[in-house]
Amino acid sequence: FCKGVDTNVLTYTHHFASGFMYDVAGFYITGKGSNPLLADVRDANASLADVRDLVANIPAGTCVEQKVVVDIDQHLSKAVDSVGIVEQIASPEHMYPYYTVVVHEEVCSTFVGSVGWLMLLQFALGIVCLPVLACMADAFFE
Repeated sequence: FCKGVDTNVLTYTHHFASGFMYDVAGFYITGKGSNPLLADVRDANASLADVRDLVANIPAGTCVEQKVVVDIDQHLSKAVDSVGIVEQIASPEHMYPYYTVVVHEEVCSTFVGSVGWLMLLQFALGIVCLPVLACMADAFFE
């Protein structure tokens, strides 16, 4: 798995995940193409900007109180800020170091050794400890 780990992760993602997740994973791992996740975030940001413009253009003296308009604008401003934070978090510069640590460093070093120890211990328990347990139980219940 660890020889050509990026290709293997993409193959696994293509086989077990949707096309959207494969496109996102492909963008973050290879850096090629467009990021559909960031495209959706940017679309949300554009929609929020459009709504803010509509709210800002509500004429004074309409049936909507000015305090309500100000409150709506403040909430929309917080939503725009939140979307901006999501855009920063979803950027490749922020995501790729996590992928590198998890896959390249942890899975391909610590995890492989841990699985080896787990297999060895399961073998020892099954071959040595289980027969000893059976003999002890037989002697105890006689």
